[in-house]
Amino acid sequence: MKKLAYFVSLFLIVLVINGCSSAHKSLEEQYKGQSADDLYTQGEVSLNKKHYKDAVQYFEALQTIYPFGQHAEQTQLDLVYAYYKSDDQISAVAAADRFIRLYPRSEHVDYAIYLRGLANFNQKRGILQNLFYTDLSQRDFGTMKQAFGDFKLLLERFPNSSYAPDAKQRMIYLRNIFAKHELDVAKFYMRRKSYVAANNRASYIVQHLQGAPETKEALQIIAAANEALGLTKPAEDAKRVLALNYSQASLSASTMHKPWYKFW
Repeated sequence: MKKLAYFVSLFLIVLVINGCSSAHKSLEEQYKGQSADDLYTQGEVSLNKKHYKDAVQYFEALQTIYPFGQHAEQTQLDLVYAYYKSDDQISAVAAADRFIRLYPRSEHVDYAIYLRGLANFNQKRGILQNLFYTDLSQRDFGTMKQAFGDFKLLLERFPNSSYAPDAKQRMIYLRNIFAKHELDVAKFYMRRKSYVAANNRASYIVQHLQGAPETKEALQIIAAANEALGLTKPAEDAKRVLALNYSQASLSASTMHKPWYKFW
């Protein structure tokens, strides 16, 4: 038994050493002797089989060993997709940027912009995000704003793109998340009677995030905050907009903001 255990241990050590050795090999060494066509074909086969990490390896090797070959443009684009599907969103964004910079007149630029938007959209979601409900309005908005910008750029430059409808829906989704965040902050300021700050955050929703479900409550906060500040005209203006756009919304700001504090 001791001899068996010894040989098993020795075998495992050899495997680890060989694994470490291959991991440190350059792409040129790992794929030495393979042609551009071979690497491209293997990458495409891996994509079709949904073996995305394998596809990344082949496309990275092709890009490194044959950077100016006939498959260069398609390789760059496929690499963006392979990174995205293997959940390496940072690399996907970088690869998309590179494609857009190298091939600005490509017929696939709209797709590259769309993929960059998806990669930014999915950054920082993580395994906990996928397993448990998380209030996205409480997240850092850095990459989400970048995603919004990507989708906006796609709609502006390629309004007839086949990816435009999905991009538009994602923009609406992001807009609503931004609006919920602004509303939460406005409520925070109202609880602390910081009426100027509350009014500013609620006004941002009305002015820049039009159509969000939070617009009604944002107008209510604007009315209540301005009334608390003694600013009658802005308060009345907000109430008029409420009355015009929402049923049973013509209540005075003073009667409206009493029940709000039960929730704030």
